[in-house]
Amino acid sequence: MTEIAQSAGPARAATTHFSPADTRGFLMGLGLATGMEFYTFDSVNLVLPDVAGTLGLSADEASWLLTIYSCTLFVGVPPAEKV
Repeated sequence: MTEIAQSAGPARAATTHFSPADTRGFLMGLGLATGMEFYTFDSVNLVLPDVAGTLGLSADEASWLLTIYSCTLFVGVPPAEKV
């Protein structure tokens, strides 16, 4: 039979404990994702003058491409949920 635990009230927060293996896996994934985003951002920054020249944009207008790219990357990544 399954027992349902009830909290003491709304002031009590639920805590989740992760094993050391889960923590290492999370940190490894976070490190890889950060590295991939850095190199992708660096690549976009490297080709930015070519893109600006092709589209006929000024340097200031072209820098907005990096800002938009960063914002969409931040918004597009869903938050992690523990299942």
